[in-house]
Amino acid sequence: EKFTSLAVHDLSSNFFGIQLPNSFCKLTSLVHMDLNGNNFQGTIPYCFKNLTSLAILNLEANYLEGPIPDSISQMCSLKVPDLSLNQFNSPLPTLIRDPSDCLLNSLKELYFISIIQ
Repeated sequence: EKFTSLAVHDLSSNFFGIQLPNSFCKLTSLVHMDLNGNNFQGTIPYCFKNLTSLAILNLEANYLEGPIPDSISQMCSLKVPDLSLNQFNSPLPTLIRDPSDCLLNSLKELYFISIIQ
């Protein structure tokens, strides 16, 4: 497995226009993942729950839709999730409605502005 010890993954503003690859879930040592402004489509992969070291997750300004996986509320190292400017169409996610105790202890900032068209 390549890049398994990668700590920072910044692919912002590349305008890929594809679904979020499940291969990102193998980067379990990540502390910072910045994927903003890439026109990613589809849903957030459930396997993002495997990113247990992740402190910063920036998915801002893509075309992500559907529900935000409840598993994100179990990511105990997450300090700054930015899920703004996407097209999520579900009720308030567990991340906001009922965060886990470990997430409440780590969370520093939360960005969640959803654009539904």
